[in-house]
Amino acid sequence: MTDVMRMDSIPEELSLDQEWCLGESNFSVLIKELQSLSVENLVEFGSGVSSARLALQLPHVKLLSIESDPTYHMRTVQLLKRFVPDSRVGVELRKLCWQRHGLGLYQSYDIGPFFPRVDAVIIDGPPGWTHRGREGCLYQVFRSLRIGGRVYLDDYVRPAEQQIVRNWQAAYPGVFGIRVLDISPPRLCVLEKTRDVPHECLSFSVARDNWALALRGLAHRLSA
Repeated sequence: MTDVMRMDSIPEELSLDQEWCLGESNFSVLIKELQSLSVENLVEFGSGVSSARLALQLPHVKLLSIESDPTYHMRTVQLLKRFVPDSRVGVELRKLCWQRHGLGLYQSYDIGPFFPRVDAVIIDGPPGWTHRGREGCLYQVFRSLRIGGRVYLDDYVRPAEQQIVRNWQAAYPGVFGIRVLDISPPRLCVLEKTRDVPHECLSFSVARDNWALALRGLAHRLSA
C-alpha cells in the first residue's frame, strides 16, 4: 500500500470529491500531516467515506469514528467491511444530545470514552444545523488529547467554523497554536495543543455567542 492512493486506483464509492466529503486535495494534505505526527490513536467526529480512506492509508492507526445518524453509521460499517475488512476502526453510534460545557449549552455527540491518549482529532461533524455542535467536540476530547496532539477542523471557510475557533481560543487561552493548511480554498484549520489545563475557562464571550444562537433559534421556532 502506498502512502497516498493514486486517484485512478480509488473506487468510485471511496472518492472524497463528492458532496459532504473532505475532498481529495484536502485529504492528501491531511494524510501527510498525520504521517508527520506519527499518529497512533486518532478520533474522527463524523464518519463516512473518510473513515474507510483513513483505514486504507493509515493501516497501523487505531481510529475511533463517531457518528450520530444510524444510516450513516451503517454505511460506514459496510464500507469498512467491503474495502478494509481487517481495519483497526471502531465506529460508534453516539446520538446527539444537549450538554453543558463552561457557561454554554451544546447539541453534540453523546459523551463517551476515548483512547486514554489521543494523538489527533478530525472534526467534520455534527451537522451545521447544530450550530456550535462541533465546538462541543473539542471540550469532550481535550483531556485525552496529548500535548503536541492536533485538532483538524473541516469547513473552515465558513464563518460558523471560524467563530468556533475563536471560541476555543477564548476557552483555552494560550493553549493551542493555530494555523490554516495551505489548500485552496483553506478548508482545514489546525490547532496544536502546547500545554495542558484542568478545564476550559468560563469565557463570557463564548457564553454570549452561545446564548445569542439559542435565542435566535427560539425566535425562529416561535415565528414558524
